Amino acid sequence: MAIDFFVHPEFKKELFLNNENYKAYERGLISILEASELPILITNGQDNQYLKKFPEKNILYSMRKSHESLSGELDKNAWESLSNITKGKEKQEIKVHGAFFGECTEGFALQLFVYLTTGKYWDGSQNRIFNENLLKYHEANGDFLRSNIKYGTVLKNGKIIEIIKPTIAPFRVRDSGNLTHQLIGYGTVVHPLH
Repeated sequence: MAIDFFVHPEFKKELFLNNENYKAYERGLISILEASELPILITNGQDNQYLKKFPEKNILYSMRKSHESLSGELDKNAWESLSNITKGKEKQEIKVHGAFFGECTEGFALQLFVYLTTGKYWDGSQNRIFNENLLKYHEANGDFLRSNIKYGTVLKNGKIIEIIKPTIAPFRVRDSGNLTHQLIGYGTVVHPLH
């Protein structure tokens, strides 16, 4: 059984209604949702189509960062609800779907990774639980690659997302690539928007 997280699946949908890639992305998500044994929605409250399709207990709200910007991370209250829903299933395959690739989806995946490796809630800020140095350490060791967290069906906007692939250079820093590269799995489907 896989746990399917849908992170901000309709983010800025109104901008892409006539885009064929967006329509394919939406069809892919609906197909996954209908087949999922444990779907969980991470929403900013604007995912109207999806809010109706999830059991109420499986709808969790993401937190706002400074200046009202959105992120995929959950606040502490939502995290406690998530812990209850997934208790005993932490070792299952975990797929992170939604918008946008390398942004909100990555923020939530990283928060989930920190929890699975430390057992502690992390709010995405620089602190002793997890920081930039720990991120580099886990990237260098390929820990994200070996984790049970992978991207599923994701939407990519026009932003350039740094995907650092493994290198065979003598001064290897990231033997397994960076976080974004390591979260890409065999089943990952990226729908680019132009």
